Amino acid sequence: MSGRSSEHVLIDDLSDGESPRLEGLDDEHVRRLAKTEEPLPPIVVHRAMMQVVDGRHRLRAARLRGAVRIAASFLDCPADDVFVEAVRANSAHGLPLSLPDRKAAAARIVRSHPRWSDRTIASVTGLSHKTVGKIRREQPDGGVPHLERTGSAVAAEIIRRNPEMPLRQVAKAAGVAVSTAHSIRRRVTQAGQELPARCEQVRPENPGNPDATTVLRMLSSDPALRYTDTGRALLRLIGAHPPTEDEWRRLGEVVPAHCSLAVADLARDFAAAWDEFATRLACSAGYLPQPNTPG
Repeated sequence: MSGRSSEHVLIDDLSDGESPRLEGLDDEHVRRLAKTEEPLPPIVVHRAMMQVVDGRHRLRAARLRGAVRIAASFLDCPADDVFVEAVRANSAHGLPLSLPDRKAAAARIVRSHPRWSDRTIASVTGLSHKTVGKIRREQPDGGVPHLERTGSAVAAEIIRRNPEMPLRQVAKAAGVAVSTAHSIRRRVTQAGQELPARCEQVRPENPGNPDATTVLRMLSSDPALRYTDTGRALLRLIGAHPPTEDEWRRLGEVVPAHCSLAVADLARDFAAAWDEFATRLACSAGYLPQPNTPG
């Protein structure tokens, strides 16, 4: 998580989040950090939830010194990956995680990311893949993620805490579709959450939005897609679409007039097929009712 630009943020705006350390923070380490005169590295913060991913000891030390702001770099990732990134960071530098810490972290990641291989989880936690496999077999539910960890629940939490956040950012942080984020925000509003009127406007999707590239990069790093034939086929299909408006315009300029109608018909057919595919995914994930099923 190095190499990011940083900025100073208000400490009161930050949430400590969950630590991968079973015993909590080391008070002696906090006091040592508070006394140092050298500038400390920026902490890492999940942008959508303003939750600390890496640097809880540094944050506690800053509070001990009475600081109002702290240097922070931002991480954009699905909310379910925040704990993973915290474990990865704490395994790589700073005060190392204990063996019980790493085993407990592996057990949690097995449940939250059940399709990840033992070797992938081992690379995050600093354990051997055999140890991770043993931890997986010991899980009472076989490593199946619990319902409360679904993307919908995460999106609802983000919307309640950040009602003005654009839907696209909510969707990316929670790992859900923009349409799903819109439906969740509507349900949150109907439940009595006051939201600004301007938040009710859904801006049209923009093929040139850099977030699309970010989402594709995130999907490409998911082992469940990256290391299977069908997953790679899906990534190739998604990645085949030009990511910018200029590329769409240039493609349109090379289509001869006598071919325009045929290309337009094909584009509409492909769009309809993708829309049907998206609906099928949303239904299978439980975000939409199954066809012919009372809603």
